[in-house]
Amino acid sequence: MIILLFAFIYVFIITYSWGRLFQRLLRIETAKESNFTSISITSVLGLIALSTVGSFVSLAWRINWEFQVIVFAISLTSIIFIKPFKEINIFKSETRSNLLVLTVSFFLAFVVILYATSSSVKNPDTGIYHAQAIRWIESYPAIPGLANIHQRLGYNSSWIMVNAIFSFSFLGKQSFHFMTGYLILITTAYFFDGFKNVLGKSGSINDYVKTILLVCMFVFMLDQASSPGTDIPAAIFVGISMCEAIEMFEKGDTHNNSRIIFLMILVSYCLTVKLSTVPIILVAIPFIFSSLKYRQTKQLWSASLSALAVITPFMLRNMVLSGYLVFPGMTFSPIILDWRLPTEIVQRESKVIKWFATLPNSSMERYESLSFRAWSREWFLNLNYMHRFLICINIVFPFFMLSLFTVESWRAYIKKNIPILYLLGASISGVIFWFFSAPAIRFGLGFLLTTIAIYFAFFIPWIIGKIPINRKLLMTCFILGSLSVILLIFTRSISLSSFERRITSIKAVIISPRDYPVWSTSICEFKNFEMLCANEYNSCWYDPFPCVTSADPNVEMRSADIQDGFRYIP
Repeated sequence: MIILLFAFIYVFIITYSWGRLFQRLLRIETAKESNFTSISITSVLGLIALSTVGSFVSLAWRINWEFQVIVFAISLTSIIFIKPFKEINIFKSETRSNLLVLTVSFFLAFVVILYATSSSVKNPDTGIYHAQAIRWIESYPAIPGLANIHQRLGYNSSWIMVNAIFSFSFLGKQSFHFMTGYLILITTAYFFDGFKNVLGKSGSINDYVKTILLVCMFVFMLDQASSPGTDIPAAIFVGISMCEAIEMFEKGDTHNNSRIIFLMILVSYCLTVKLSTVPIILVAIPFIFSSLKYRQTKQLWSASLSALAVITPFMLRNMVLSGYLVFPGMTFSPIILDWRLPTEIVQRESKVIKWFATLPNSSMERYESLSFRAWSREWFLNLNYMHRFLICINIVFPFFMLSLFTVESWRAYIKKNIPILYLLGASISGVIFWFFSAPAIRFGLGFLLTTIAIYFAFFIPWIIGKIPINRKLLMTCFILGSLSVILLIFTRSISLSSFERRITSIKAVIISPRDYPVWSTSICEFKNFEMLCANEYNSCWYDPFPCVTSADPNVEMRSADIQDGFRYIP
């Protein structure tokens, strides 16, 4: 954890200084007071900028110590000329009692995140392809037709790029994989502002959304902090995008040029992290129409070009890795490349994703033979109780809200907040899209949790305004209840027999975070070359390299140089 602490500090300095630099270049205004939200947004923008630049660079060069030197040099230039850290004052104008609660709460959250990020990787997909994809980025430029040797290596994601940028493998110790933990930390700071506002004064709908998402993040996402996987970052960026849009409606900032640019960048980046977040585009539509309605063409062009700059390198990498602009899912390609993955393999991969996300314990043939009612019932019964609770809330709460329309004050309240009701509809659309495309819970956490947060954030301020409730008592109950849920989840996995093992685990990560495991491999043959193949659960992890799950005798190297890539020969 000690090494990880310094890594967090270094990444914050880099991302914050890059964020302030790009805020200047894009003319994105920061908050007048340097609070948790402005710091978090600046760091998120820096992450997006780094990822986008890295994706462009990776088309021609590897992402290793050479790129890190460039990153550090640009950061140092920003620090010297822009002085981004001089105005940071997190707890400005806080009362003494609030200051104590906020400081202790954030410190405890930081320690928990640090430990979770230091622990072993629990995402099975990391062993299957995340770690190897990172190592390909560290070792080579984008390889043409890389998806031919393993389809999952064609699952291009900007978050994999972020992890490659900050893996520090060139130090020779290990390839670090802490960026999801870092994202959870800065998002905790972002959501913490909502908690601070609710604690100190009458909170807005957005403040309640942030507070609820803060708790949900610790309950449902923290176990993935040590994985470079894309599911949790995608969920987090969906939540931040929704919160930004809600705040713009609440504060009347729908014509604010800088905020619209940032929202468009966020929405675009969501797509590059994970394609299943595509319904997040609905969040940007009202602001696009607003710009068209008021003929703010300059604003619209700036936002569109910023979004295009984020998406372009993502699509170019897709073309190189798989031969398609969008992969997996689409079989259209504007250019026929000799390394393009065959369309029948792409179609089968899409079917495999849906099957495995729905009924992984059943055969694909059995799943395809089931009716909608049969597979959806079996899918629900296979979920754990916490995940069933998420699904039930998403199903029941819309009917509860509709039943309240018999109350006049509720109708007036809804009428006042119609724009936010639209955003709720966009989030519900995301849940529906997720369910019918690939309903693994971790794939849809962003929309599932955001929808629940908006439901409750709508209801709580209304009920507080209608029924006299002591706000401090309500917040105390909320904090204690949230802590109880978090502690319950952590302690359920702790028994007396495993207590000693957990103490040993804590000792093991005090200095350094856990490395990737090393599983056995054996040599397997492709058409004109050999490679290592996994022996256990189709997992190669990070080392040895290069490694794939299995060999296809129809795949060949395009030349004697591995950088020329691979192609499929029927």
